[in-house]
Amino acid sequence: MQEFFAAKYLVHTMSKEQIERFVHKHINVGTWQVVLLFLAGLLKSSGSDIFMKLLPKSTEKKENPLSSEGEKLIFWPKKDKNLALKVCKYLYETTNVQQPELQNKKRKINFNAVDLSNCSLTPIDLAAVLHLLENAENVLHIKLCSSELGDVSAKDVNKFIIKRECKLKCLNLSKNKFTDKAVKDLADALERSNCGLERLNLSDNKLTEEGRQRLINTGKQSNCKVVI
Repeated sequence: MQEFFAAKYLVHTMSKEQIERFVHKHINVGTWQVVLLFLAGLLKSSGSDIFMKLLPKSTEKKENPLSSEGEKLIFWPKKDKNLALKVCKYLYETTNVQQPELQNKKRKINFNAVDLSNCSLTPIDLAAVLHLLENAENVLHIKLCSSELGDVSAKDVNKFIIKRECKLKCLNLSKNKFTDKAVKDLADALERSNCGLERLNLSDNKLTEEGRQRLINTGKQSNCKVVI
């Protein structure tokens, strides 16, 4: 309750410019994180540009494992993964984020791959990240390995893979504690006609032989190489 009323006080006593300075000053201060989440929710779409400005701009070029011609992938973010994750959550809280502005911001950063490995993502964290990437048609490769996702996140992954705007080719979900409970959702995504995924890495998870075989068989039908 204290964090909520603190956020409400900021909204009612500060100008937008003052709020922006406050957010930039406290974005990496742990004791203010819940306040900033409430603040984003109270500001709604009117505050989305405040948080968009904080999206890390660093990228890194790497070879595309699916390309035989030495094609490069531009991974985002190269550093400041924790900041990227925080901003994703704040933008998620703004609900009606201004999509044209967000799309323009992503184009300016200019990336076609995302690496948020080793970030210990909660279900809400994952939902926020996928929300940011929802209409990013140019994103071809996503790495979420060692992120402790768990079975509950499989449904969100399913929905993201099968969205018609999604052009994703490679998804790395290794070391995420997935069990056979997640297999149904992941296999369902591969079975959809609009799934263009070419490689799904599920190595070092907690799948049984039965679960592995189902995913491998489903992958063969959809021309997706499943790595287990």
